[in-house]
Amino acid sequence: MGKILKSVSEIADRDQREVVIPDEYSVIGPRAFRGCASIQRVVIPGTVTEIADGAFAGCKALASVEMYPTITEIGAFAFKGCGALVSFEIPGSVTVIGSGAFDGCTSLESVSVPKAAQWEKYTFWNCPKLTITRRRPRK
Repeated sequence: MGKILKSVSEIADRDQREVVIPDEYSVIGPRAFRGCASIQRVVIPGTVTEIADGAFAGCKALASVEMYPTITEIGAFAFKGCGALVSFEIPGSVTVIGSGAFDGCTSLESVSVPKAAQWEKYTFWNCPKLTITRRRPRK
């Protein structure tokens, strides 16, 4: 099992625009990037299986998240208030999306969600432009 990334300061400065998470991590811990207002792009490696509660909450400039189909869980409020996100493809490996995970992503227009994924009532709360597409697993 890999390490838990507890804080952005373990791998980058809070005011960087792009962050590539090293392969040694398997979990992006709770609130690890919370409030990093300058981050625009995050690359999550195939070693990561979980994005914990509030991991990227308040990252207002975050517009691009690249991830592999190894993530099985996106925690509650993980991307809350990420107002620059316009589209998001949730990997087919994800089975659980926590409550409020995308709450307040006011620019979010489209989300592609695997049919097997389950989410809470308020997962996409306050996303006025959002269209959700459910998709079958890719073969």
